[in-house]
Amino acid sequence: MRENTALYYGKEVNQRVENLDNNKDAIDQLDTVDNASFELIKTLVETTGEDIDWDISIISEVNESVIQILRSRGYRVWYPYSEDE
Repeated sequence: MRENTALYYGKEVNQRVENLDNNKDAIDQLDTVDNASFELIKTLVETTGEDIDWDISIISEVNESVIQILRSRGYRVWYPYSEDE
């Protein structure tokens, strides 16, 4: 499959990227989503008086949950991904 080819599955929009490390747009999008999710997590945790460190495993779970909710409501989401061969 060509790099930057969007795959459409019903209302879902994914972008499979052959070489994610060399795709600036895809990396920028992932960074933006990760940073926004971390800001949400910090906001929720800081209200309890606790601090939280960057933890990509938590951030990834938040991303996956939000994407699933948006898709279930009929929104198309651009979330680039790469598959290990």
